[in-house]
Amino acid sequence: MYEEITFTGVENINITNLTKDGVEAEISARIHNPNFYSFTIHESDVDATIGGINTGKINLTDKVIINGNSEESYTFKIHSKFSNLDLSDFLKIAAIAMSRNVKVELKGYLKAGKGFITKNIPVNIVQEIPIGKN
Repeated sequence: MYEEITFTGVENINITNLTKDGVEAEISARIHNPNFYSFTIHESDVDATIGGINTGKINLTDKVIINGNSEESYTFKIHSKFSNLDLSDFLKIAAIAMSRNVKVELKGYLKAGKGFITKNIPVNIVQEIPIGKN
């Protein structure tokens, strides 16, 4: 019998590339999978707000395999395009990238699948997160 997979929290954000067009980052997050079989997270539909600035949708760049019967930390490589930001927002994001912590809000879902089974994992997190530097 299937039990819900849960996104339990973000542990760290490592910004790998920041330009006027968008951001690439690695997010370490905990996922709890009570099922005996693994799933692959292959898609996201998550809106992100970083430091009070709406940075738009974040998209996964790589699939992530979630182990069965586990609660582990996984690294998600993501990118987000800054389509609706003005210059002042970009300056704020550049300052945030240099800080130690930032308030991050993530709302949406991750799409996970195994064969013909596809499930949406809800994501609704508001959290103060340490920022790693690359």
